[in-house]
Parts: sequence; C-alpha cells; structure tokens
Amino acid sequence: MDKFQDKFTVGEIKEIVREIDDIQKFSIRYSSDEEWLMNIVDQISRVAGMFGDVIIQQLEDGYIHTGDPQDYIKKKLGSATIYKDKYIEHYPDRVKF
Repeated sequence: MDKFQDKFTVGEIKEIVREIDDIQKFSIRYSSDEEWLMNIVDQISRVAGMFGDVIIQQLEDGYIHTGDPQDYIKKKLGSATIYKDKYIEHYPDRVKF
C-alpha cells in the first residue's frame, strides 16, 4: 500500500489550494450574478481549502496546528447546504435530480 506522500507532493497540494482559493475569490467577486449558487461555491471552496491546508501542515510539520478544522469544515458544509436548500425552494423548476 502506498503512503499519502507517495501519491501527492506538498507542491502539488499547494497548487491545488491556490486554485481552490482563486475559485473562492471568484465566487465572492461575482456573487451578485447568482448569489445563492456563488455562496455555495464559496463555502465548498473554503472546505476544500481547509482540507488542503491541514494536509500541507501534516506533510510539512508532522502535525496539524489548525485549532479545529473538522468543526470549521462541518460549519461551512452546513452553510452550503442551507444555500442549496434555499435555492431549491426559490427555484424548484431549475432543479432536477
């Protein structure tokens, strides 16, 4: 079995986090165009960024120094779910599963 470090490098993860950060900043900048959807993108991007940050911390430092990343992630996912539910409620004709 391969270790995490065999599949990812710190440099690759940092690049992924940079791209996630760019998407998150874009979602904030253009949130007035489709506010609920952009808020969902913003929240999910923050979740992905936190995952990347804690992975980098573990690989570089050997431990995670962020206080409570799980709580942060759960709150951001909760916010994204609320925005999603509001969008579905407001635009039921646009949503198809």
